[in-house]
Amino acid sequence: LGLGPRGGCADSRKMARTDAQAPGSANVPEPISSLHLKAMELCRMYFTSLGQLQNVAPPIPFNAPDAKAAGDCCRKEAGEFATQIVQLHREIDGLVDDVEAIEASEEAQLQEIEKLEAENELVTEQLRDCVQHAEQVRRSVRRKLDHLLTALEDEAEVGASSA
Repeated sequence: LGLGPRGGCADSRKMARTDAQAPGSANVPEPISSLHLKAMELCRMYFTSLGQLQNVAPPIPFNAPDAKAAGDCCRKEAGEFATQIVQLHREIDGLVDDVEAIEASEEAQLQEIEKLEAENELVTEQLRDCVQHAEQVRRSVRRKLDHLLTALEDEAEVGASSA
């Protein structure tokens, strides 16, 4: 079941799969990411189904008298594709229900914000400590370089005066 020359949803589906994996979640995507993946799969399925139906259908002129009779050639394939598409729509409905059930209360959201703010404060303090340490190291290196340059200048003066 290739996507044909245009590619369609294939590239964005790959990106969605890699982005959807929650870190440390044993490759289980979050509900919204799962919904996104199913929507991309539905896009691919429509694209593929229509393309394959066009490939198996015999060419028929629009005003031909036997145009309706020739429609029977693809009924089996169309039925299979329709079944797959309906199943995917049911899966999407279930995922939409899951996303709606996730909606958190205002109190839970406020607690999450407070937790994130506390974490932010901790990380900010750690960053300040790192910057302070880096500044001390910079000053120490600067003093040592100044001392080294002074020693080299003194050595150059002694060498010039003895010559």
